[in-house]
Amino acid sequence: MVEDINYSQEGPRLGNQYLEDSALISYLTSFMGDELGRYSGELIRFGKRVIGDIYENHLLCEKFPPVFEQFDAWGRRVDKIYTNPAWGFMQKVSAEESLIKHGYSNIIHHRLLQFAKLYLFSPSSGLFLCPLAMTDGAAFLSRELLKAKEDPELMEAYTRLTSNNPEEFWTCGQWMTEKHGGSDVSNGTRTYAVHENGDYYKLYGYKWFTSATTADAAFALARVDSKLSLFYLKLRNEAGELNGIKIVRLKEKMGTKQLPTAEMILDGCRAKLVSPIGQGVKYIAHLINITRLYNSLGAVAAMRRSIAISRDYAYRRIAFKKPVIEYPLHQSTLSEMELSFRGCLILTIYAWNLLEKIEKNTANSWEKATLRLITPVVKLYTAKKAVEIASEAIECIGGVGYMENSNIASILRDSQVYAIWEGTTNVLSLDVLRAIATLKDPNLTYFKKTLESLGASHLIQRVENILPLLTQQHLSRKISWEIGNTMILALLSWQAQGTNCPCDRAIYEQWEASNQPNLRGVNPELAKKLATDSADGKQKVGKNVDDHGEPRTRI
Repeated sequence: MVEDINYSQEGPRLGNQYLEDSALISYLTSFMGDELGRYSGELIRFGKRVIGDIYENHLLCEKFPPVFEQFDAWGRRVDKIYTNPAWGFMQKVSAEESLIKHGYSNIIHHRLLQFAKLYLFSPSSGLFLCPLAMTDGAAFLSRELLKAKEDPELMEAYTRLTSNNPEEFWTCGQWMTEKHGGSDVSNGTRTYAVHENGDYYKLYGYKWFTSATTADAAFALARVDSKLSLFYLKLRNEAGELNGIKIVRLKEKMGTKQLPTAEMILDGCRAKLVSPIGQGVKYIAHLINITRLYNSLGAVAAMRRSIAISRDYAYRRIAFKKPVIEYPLHQSTLSEMELSFRGCLILTIYAWNLLEKIEKNTANSWEKATLRLITPVVKLYTAKKAVEIASEAIECIGGVGYMENSNIASILRDSQVYAIWEGTTNVLSLDVLRAIATLKDPNLTYFKKTLESLGASHLIQRVENILPLLTQQHLSRKISWEIGNTMILALLSWQAQGTNCPCDRAIYEQWEASNQPNLRGVNPELAKKLATDSADGKQKVGKNVDDHGEPRTRI
């Protein structure tokens, strides 16, 4: 008989995700002060729920992804997307827990409370954070549009998108990406609008990536006489039929398989023009800025879950006759993960805090400018770190972590999307340079004032170091990363000053030692040769045949 045939390892366990997150509690206390106390009961309760019925349904969303039926048995086109009942459960929870409504209420620290609950919810949500991101962005956009003009349809949308009644709550999508371009929306959009009557048009085009395909409504970009404009539409008519929409297929994605993402054809989709003609990109930017903040939230939440699992397992895994948590090397690995996470967490909370202040009309001009600058920075920075930490977590678990049924591997697969959705690292780095140009302050005075307000004047020299480089596109990633590092250092310094806690001081000092300025990029001439593999002056790639006339193989 095999001696160990009945042996099984003890897997990691999760406790109350609010009470066990000392970094979250500490940083929220710094931003919210005593006001955090009024929400503690709600956060403690929810911290338990996200590892209870919500987590159980999260696993079902992963196990039973959406299914698409294009034709029925009789050849009738039906275009139905079937989602697991657990997906509907997540929508119900989102409403009853006020996950969107909190962000539009008049309570004190409305956005920080919303942040905390979404952060707890995200890694147990079966990727439902994605439709919530677009729903919040759509609510924000609708509110901005309603400030300029009364509109019963947009008012209905805003009311439903921010409802805490599961029977009334809607989710909303955003449809921009087409075959010709991902982030190059201005040049890549081919969808066109044909005027019907009043503000109503019929849309015709092919949307290449549409997330939240089972949503109730959507904002879409289309051209009116070649001018890119913004439209609002409902996915179904009063009879429950798709509104001039043909679903082509569900995307076969590396991760986020729980989420129905589809290609669709708009074939006479009735929609309402909601932006001035030609100003579609300007107006949908309101939505995108919110979804980028959600992207950062999802990234730091994934980091937190990765660390929580790794830390718990370190006490259970016996290797070489003792728990791996007792090995200094493993402690060092976990501590480096925690340090990266803490920097990303305080940076993301700060961005949400600035959004809150702007909405409450308590932000000054330089805080508004700083949020514009750091929104793409926070997004790109946290996205890259999320993948890094999720990968490290799988190593911490070992071979079992690599197994799909461990419920750990999916964190890595899903985390990769944070560096893709709403702009890749390069696209966002260019947006940082664009933000600096748009703000028309080449000395970044507003950013320096932000550092001063946090008691971090000693970091202003790091800002001065990047000023001569702002015209060098090839360094934009380095510049963006340095802005992120500088902002994190300022916030960790502010945290240490506020708490007077030796641990916070040590965290700041470790961050400073580990994140010295690195603004040197590859020489542009060498970069071109290495990137194109053309050191000998001959182009070898980007062609259908090689130098010998042989066809090159499609992947």
